[in-house]
Amino acid sequence: MLAGLLTSIQALGFSYTMRLSEAELQGRIERLMPFERTQYLFTVSLSEPLIELSETDNQIALFSAVSVLGPAGLQGRGSAKVKGSIRYERAQGAFFIDQPSVEQLEIERMPQRLSGELIKVVQTVVSKALAKYPVYTLREEDAKQKLAKSMIDSIRVENKELIVKLKPM
Repeated sequence: MLAGLLTSIQALGFSYTMRLSEAELQGRIERLMPFERTQYLFTVSLSEPLIELSETDNQIALFSAVSVLGPAGLQGRGSAKVKGSIRYERAQGAFFIDQPSVEQLEIERMPQRLSGELIKVVQTVVSKALAKYPVYTLREEDAKQKLAKSMIDSIRVENKELIVKLKPM
């Protein structure tokens, strides 16, 4: 993927652009799930993730199956859509979904009176999970990716790809 990175960057100081597809990000996020967390008497499990990169804005969406176990034997299954932007953490060489927000949540067999509380619980669980687990990490064992780690100038989502621009040396 980063073949020719050193040559491209060193030759006359040109910048280099790396592109990550939805499929590359999808493979990484699938390894992180299922994810389960208990919050405010509810146990929320996220599984079956699907990543979608925006065509027009700098956003990434995560669709996920959701299972909820609540007090007094309440339980339900459904789906969630979480959307956020991409943030790069140089120290980790990792890309995270930044400021994730639950845009859609549908849980079958949950009383309507709990929907507001349930959205808050799922929002908290998703925010904590996505803050901790990156959607993509540059590999330390790959010399080109290790070099790229410290040279990232900008990142953006465009045309269903994560575009990473590297600074020239």
